[in-house]
Amino acid sequence: MRVFHRFCFAALLISSGVVQVRAQDDVSVDAVLEETQVAVGITTYLQLVVKGGQPEQIPNEIQARGLTIGDPSRPPVSNFAHSNVNGVPTVESKYLYPVTGQTPGTFTIPAIPLRVRGKEITTAPLSLEIVKLSGSRPQFNSSQPYFLTFQATKTEAYVNELIPIELGLYVRGNNSIARPGRPKFDNSSKFVIKPFPTTYRLNPEQIDGIPFSNVRFPTQVAALAPGEHVLGPASVETDIAKPGSGLFPKAMMRLSESRTIASNELSFTIKPLPEQGRPASFQGAVGSFELEVSAKPLELRAGDPLSIEVLVRGNGNFDSLNPPKLPETEGWRVYPVSKVENPDGTDSQTVTYDQVVIPLQKHESLPSLELAFFDPAKEQYVTLRSPAIPLKIIPDPAADPASGSAVLSQIGFQGEQLDDILFIHTGSPSWRPLTGSLVTQPSFWAWQLLPFSAVAGLAGGWAWRRWRDWQAEQRRRFELTLEKVKARSGHSISRAEFYEVVLEYFERWHVKHPQLPANLSARSKDAIERMLQAGNSLLYAGSGASATPTPASNQEKHDVLSALAELESLAPIA
Repeated sequence: MRVFHRFCFAALLISSGVVQVRAQDDVSVDAVLEETQVAVGITTYLQLVVKGGQPEQIPNEIQARGLTIGDPSRPPVSNFAHSNVNGVPTVESKYLYPVTGQTPGTFTIPAIPLRVRGKEITTAPLSLEIVKLSGSRPQFNSSQPYFLTFQATKTEAYVNELIPIELGLYVRGNNSIARPGRPKFDNSSKFVIKPFPTTYRLNPEQIDGIPFSNVRFPTQVAALAPGEHVLGPASVETDIAKPGSGLFPKAMMRLSESRTIASNELSFTIKPLPEQGRPASFQGAVGSFELEVSAKPLELRAGDPLSIEVLVRGNGNFDSLNPPKLPETEGWRVYPVSKVENPDGTDSQTVTYDQVVIPLQKHESLPSLELAFFDPAKEQYVTLRSPAIPLKIIPDPAADPASGSAVLSQIGFQGEQLDDILFIHTGSPSWRPLTGSLVTQPSFWAWQLLPFSAVAGLAGGWAWRRWRDWQAEQRRRFELTLEKVKARSGHSISRAEFYEVVLEYFERWHVKHPQLPANLSARSKDAIERMLQAGNSLLYAGSGASATPTPASNQEKHDVLSALAELESLAPIA
């Protein structure tokens, strides 16, 4: 029995020695790329997999020409796993490095030397292709974990013609997209880009049998000038869920991460509007429209208001549309036009122009109104004319002294007649006192005033306090609102970030007050107009994503914030 125990102990020692030798001999280091092809500015990952032990030293970054691999200020994300296979204990270490390239080309990740358990081991070199997407490159690539497509219904159009476009954000896996941001465009100075939808729908889609999550961003653009123009690439910053598989498990990745995904670019050929056949009343409208004009009342006195409603329906660039005007304004007092339109969309729209005019003299009808536009489908100008609307205008007796006298004589009025419509009696009044009534006694009213004054004083004091508290609350909300905007704009901030803050504030104000106050100073109006132009250009030109963003100047911030403060004081959000 004792001999048997000694034999088992010797066998255990021999077995342990074999395990030690195997564990020591079975050491390997591999370098694996998550993708071998990636777009400019998009991050992929390099993983070092060490088996049989842990390296004595792991680098924070890896030097490779044309690539940024890792972060010199922090070690790579790591993961360790221990296992026992057929009685042989093993250890596996994984280290994850982000890899980004900023210029197109094919780059080499050199061999990476590591020292593990006293052995020098070197990985094999890897090749990574950095590509710049273009309109000629296939956009739908199922081998990519995520990509952004940019498509247009056509790439040849006229100036001011609306071109439907669509961005498509694709991320591999089901329900992989969370909180997509607002798309931004490079090279957008030659285009007007209509706002993107504020709500999005997550769509499942399969590409080459692989499931993808998809969000679409439809809108329309219009070119401002003729010529050959490039729009894009577009970019969308979004949080995506990273699925775990194979060499890149969830333990090595965050469950969700923020990525900026770039699209391809598109080239457009923009044609000028023809000079031949251009009507004199043409004001720049491009599209296909219908015109309806109505007026009421059809019977009125001279000097009474006449309400005109002009309805324009169709499909086109309504931003380039101006309301039709009266061909002749002599004999009419014309007031400004108000505009009401339905939400923007790619289908037919309707815009209503309401205007008030006052006939100063007798007219037989409201003159025909004219709408001229360029129809890009027909490639010709079209002029629409509304029929003249018959009117019955009655002379106003108040404006004609002779007719006024006739009317007064008919109703039997006798007395002094003045040039005004009111007649004032100038004689001394004769009052007959009432006797024997309590209400005529001064003491009665004196006693009545006592409780009335007390109640009125209490009610007035309560109302005054409520009004004072309401005013304080409005001032507090106003001051807090400005404090929030100024606090975010006070420190060093890029122009794109600054205009994103002030435009967000202005949009909330614009919901409450679609029109600027009439008494807003000219300087503030000019500052707001420059704010809208600069903000639209910056937010849709991708400036915020620049490696060296331009800071907002103090003068620039002062002008915009002063204008917003005056705007809020005249028409507050609250």
